[in-house]
Amino acid sequence: MFDQLFSGPRAVHRYLSGPLLESRLQYLHHCRAQGATTATLRNIAFYQCAISRSIDLQVPRTFCVEQIRAGADRWTSRAPTHHARKNGDAGKVAFMSVAMGWLSFLGRVERAQTPECRALGSGLRTALMLPPDLANASYRPEPRAGGPRSLEDRP
Repeated sequence: MFDQLFSGPRAVHRYLSGPLLESRLQYLHHCRAQGATTATLRNIAFYQCAISRSIDLQVPRTFCVEQIRAGADRWTSRAPTHHARKNGDAGKVAFMSVAMGWLSFLGRVERAQTPECRALGSGLRTALMLPPDLANASYRPEPRAGGPRSLEDRP
């Protein structure tokens, strides 16, 4: 598949020699079957390599969202490789999106929080100065007054 996504032989070799080749390919085939474009598959492949460098996926275990977010933070806090890089927010969002999709596909995302994940969440809450009740709250925005309530209501 990588020879269809990348034209350069060095790039193809780099993706073929990376860790977790089989699981990366499985997810890419799954995404292609779901209708992902070549550009999207190329981005997923790129972020899969970044994820495998930032999170230890070699050990067969599950990860909580806070651990994945910590990996995204490590990856975005690395030295900039491009002069036009701003603050890394877009990269962090893409990292999280691909990581959650890929690891969920593999069944490696925890649904219930472990003590370790609760501690990570507590540390994030403290760093952001959030009240304790907000750490475990699910964010559900209120519908805007007078605005559409669902996609079916939109013109």
